[in-house]
Amino acid sequence: LMANDIDAGDATVSLEDGAGAPVRRTVGIEQGSVAAEFLSLLERVTYGNHRTVARLRLTAEGAYDQAVDAVTLTNDGSARGTDLQNLTLETNRGQVLARLSSLQDHRAPFMLTAPLTIERGQVFLLTVRADVRAGRRRTIAFTLEEPGDLFSHRAQVRR
Repeated sequence: LMANDIDAGDATVSLEDGAGAPVRRTVGIEQGSVAAEFLSLLERVTYGNHRTVARLRLTAEGAYDQAVDAVTLTNDGSARGTDLQNLTLETNRGQVLARLSSLQDHRAPFMLTAPLTIERGQVFLLTVRADVRAGRRRTIAFTLEEPGDLFSHRAQVRR
């Protein structure tokens, strides 16, 4: 690049060698993350109430505890809308974290009633249960479609 390559109107342009100029990067403070892994179902999903339709493992990674506020699951199967009703997101001890009356098209946007705090390195097993109102031709295959589908932040924990 030469000074005459720059169109600056009537202003004079000079270029200086930036070899000694300090390089600055602006980044946020590392906040940690939550890893999610879908687990296989322990039994086949059949028509009926309170069926397990998904299981997942959440792990807090990094140097800080994490607080999960929302989880949006996407069904890559063919079940839609009212094929699944009364969905709950539960801990492995049966504590209900969020409820939905039905799928919203092919998505289950769970907003937790209170943040789920996961200590760094800790693992939480979650279960999605639903009243299944679809026949065998409808399939269920939940995924997290993109990173923003699991919303967490650094937990403010007093110890």
